[in-house]
Amino acid sequence: MILALPGSIRAVRMSGSLNLINREIMLLSTILPFLLAPGALSELPATSFNSEPKDPITTGTVTAPQDGEPEWVGKADFGLTFLSGNTESTTAAASAELKYDAAMYAWLFSANYAGVRNTTAGNATTTSRLYAAGGQYNRFMDEEKNLFYYGKASARKDVPVGLELRWDAGVGAGYTWYLADDKKTFFSLEGGPSFVHEENVGAAETDAVNARIAARYGNPLWDEWMFGAKTEYFISLDETDDQSLTGEMTLDWTMADDWYLTAIAAVAWDKTPSAGFESTDRRFVVAVGHTF
Repeated sequence: MILALPGSIRAVRMSGSLNLINREIMLLSTILPFLLAPGALSELPATSFNSEPKDPITTGTVTAPQDGEPEWVGKADFGLTFLSGNTESTTAAASAELKYDAAMYAWLFSANYAGVRNTTAGNATTTSRLYAAGGQYNRFMDEEKNLFYYGKASARKDVPVGLELRWDAGVGAGYTWYLADDKKTFFSLEGGPSFVHEENVGAAETDAVNARIAARYGNPLWDEWMFGAKTEYFISLDETDDQSLTGEMTLDWTMADDWYLTAIAAVAWDKTPSAGFESTDRRFVVAVGHTF
């Protein structure tokens, strides 16, 4: 079963303290790679963990083999709903993740699709058609795989909600803290400069250097349940108001060894949307997935 509920709320422009907070975020993101340089976090206790930080674009658990040669591992899920009556609606969502682990580096890739099409009195409209994909390379600086440098790129497209295309490419540094003795509960923070290209419906293309901050969190609630959260924020370093944020929370239930049920709540926000479009879109998905 899948439930998708795109919606929107208007972003509220705030001045004064908000502008100050934005500038502090810009500064923090720019200097974060230097703050996380080797030795900068030497006072923090390092713990050993056999799994690597996850892709900031994805938060689902993709566990790599712990012994022997590294190999590709991944997961994929899909959900579909048909509604009929006074209004006909078709909703579909799919996502996939792929990861390659080695002793001191990791490759991570992800892809997402979500679409909603409504038909009323014979008139069909598509209210959302999201395509998103990304990849990241992490280079670990210690055997515990806490500190890492990264290079990443991602792209996002959802024309019905006003986004023709947004892609970014950047580099930076990150650090992962493991918060429990079982080392399955973690919090990871990363940031650095990124180049962002954006095309909004009915607006001119823009290119700008942005400051980027991303965070993610994972916590096994019970033996077969995993809670995850992630967010990624961009703010332009040029003299513009361009800012964007994506966030997602997931709850996975392992039904069998290789099968799981996932519930997803996601949000996408753009401070400067195209004329006639709202700033915020939300989606809620329930899907069945398989790990491989």
